[in-house]
Amino acid sequence: MNTMALDVSDLHPSAALGDVPMLWTVFAVAAVAAVACVVAMALYGRRRTRRAPATSAGAHAQAGSTQQWLARVDDVVSQYDAGEFPADEAYARLAALAREFAAAHSGCALSTSTLRELERRPSGGTAANWDALRLTIAALYPPEFADAATNAEARDASVHTAAGWVGDFMERWR
Repeated sequence: MNTMALDVSDLHPSAALGDVPMLWTVFAVAAVAAVACVVAMALYGRRRTRRAPATSAGAHAQAGSTQQWLARVDDVVSQYDAGEFPADEAYARLAALAREFAAAHSGCALSTSTLRELERRPSGGTAANWDALRLTIAALYPPEFADAATNAEARDASVHTAAGWVGDFMERWR
């Protein structure tokens, strides 16, 4: 085995390289980074999603009252039964009510969200709520948009059944 020894007997410390200016440079970089973090946190805090305004159907209605929302679903069915609008309009109104309900209870603006946008929404801690909203909207799409002559889901659906889907969604929201 070949070993090599280093001669350290002639080593001498070099002149000071200016430790103090280097220390000030490190301190200045750290201070700038800290200020940048504080500014980024302040800007991020301002960009949070704005809560959707609660909709109220009467003087004593509460945004969180499930009964108020179920009454609105019943109103759509009653108006449809009275012939005030066709089935596709009833499905559209039921879908809008489901979105409004979720918006009022989550604080997220959803009135113009498509099914594709709802599918991309992260689930998070309230995954069951968002999954139920996605399923309800997806179930309402065929009767609302598809041709009943060529689409079995659209043909077999009824406004009363769809109202039940929306009501179930509202009652299950936690």
